[in-house]
Amino acid sequence: MPRRMSRIASLWLIITGGVVVRALLPLSAWLASHDLAVYRSPDSASYIEPARELLRHGRFQTAAGPELVRTPAYPLFLVLGVATGRVELVTIALQVALGALSIYLVFRIASAVFDGARAPLLAAALYAAEPLSIVYTSKILSETVFTTLVLLFVACWVENFRRPSWRAITLAAMALAAAVYVRPVAYFLPIVATAMLAVRFALDRGRCWRQFLQIALFAGLSMGLVGLWQLRNWTLAGYARFSAVEDVNLYYYQYATVLARQQGRPFEEVRADLGFGDPQRYLSRHPRERTWTQAERYRAMRAEAWQSIRAKPAAHLAVYVGGLARSLADPGAAEYFRLFRRYPANGGLLTHALDRGFWNAVDRMRRLRPGLFWTNVMLGVALVCCFALAVLSLARRNGQHGAALISVVLVALYFVMLSGGPVGLSRFRHPVMPLVCVLAGSGLESVLQRLRGAEREERATAADLRNSNKTRVHCRTAGLKPAARLYC
Repeated sequence: MPRRMSRIASLWLIITGGVVVRALLPLSAWLASHDLAVYRSPDSASYIEPARELLRHGRFQTAAGPELVRTPAYPLFLVLGVATGRVELVTIALQVALGALSIYLVFRIASAVFDGARAPLLAAALYAAEPLSIVYTSKILSETVFTTLVLLFVACWVENFRRPSWRAITLAAMALAAAVYVRPVAYFLPIVATAMLAVRFALDRGRCWRQFLQIALFAGLSMGLVGLWQLRNWTLAGYARFSAVEDVNLYYYQYATVLARQQGRPFEEVRADLGFGDPQRYLSRHPRERTWTQAERYRAMRAEAWQSIRAKPAAHLAVYVGGLARSLADPGAAEYFRLFRRYPANGGLLTHALDRGFWNAVDRMRRLRPGLFWTNVMLGVALVCCFALAVLSLARRNGQHGAALISVVLVALYFVMLSGGPVGLSRFRHPVMPLVCVLAGSGLESVLQRLRGAEREERATAADLRNSNKTRVHCRTAGLKPAARLYC
């Protein structure tokens, strides 16, 4: 019982530390600038405006009509802050609370995946100090809410693998559907998760109808809830997809990047020519679309981008892989500098990397922004250590629960694979890092056990040496004959 109380007390201490760090950062940014705008990014307005419309008219729309790019969950999250007129204060306070919940969920997931007593606490401690989760708590962006829902899904998911239950599978389906409503990047995850359940059902020799019904429940609930929003888009706007954000990204980022490289022009210039942020400029390039609906324009953007992808697959693949590498390797120091107004809110080194390459951007940062460069170096070392500990955990054979571990790895890989492209930055690694911390906690436990074992071995050797010396001294003082000393 005392050991269990000690474990609970340690967890509370870790959560408290994580909350303090997440609360002190936005407070420090406010004291440094006295400007609430530091908590916003270029994307923040696209969430706040639909939240205001929801509050005023109860409809999810903008001046252009039904909102098709943003999904409703994060604007709903902002409604309380918008209603009180303190959107930054209320939202950040709620996100700090969600940060505490996320630390606890990391602990729960690690407890379900690994048998080690210390691995869950170490995983929670690593995530409490994880730089991306800390800085995005201070921003009016969907990252914190989205990652919390993903972790809730994974926690219920692995619990169902360990101890199958209707409650766990239902909560997992609802949490996953809610995550899709926050960020459409999770749109295909219900299909992946259902496939995982189906494979497990097929391989289980003791399978029964109850497992089959659970698969049906999960698939129906997670995909059905997501399908309701697609039905709304089709009914109100004639748009059959869940969100138009993919069309926008394909056209204004993926297609624009390849076009800029082909023409030898800056990315921002090409994107502006395509009409990014200026509908009239877009319509001047496509005059026949002036009478088209929003849905028809988004479909046209998508078709034009895919025509370029089919014509130049190698060029688009290179852009995707470059973004994937940036998402994994970018330490994220720029987000801290943005919070304190030491770095531009938009563009910056990302634009330079798209125009001149990653290493050219790194060299430019070293020469022109040495503070940012060395902060990135320090955070980069921590990131490499975290990845190395996660790999070490996967290499271990002891204390792992196969199905739960595979689930964690597959969810992490899902978000990694979808983080590529021209907008690939540390931000898109955000939902991956808590799962990396789950694995890294076990790896760190293994390292500590080896260090402790080496220390014990060293102490035992030193003790044996001391005992041997004492015995020899006793033999000499007792005046034993040389033959007798052999026995000493």
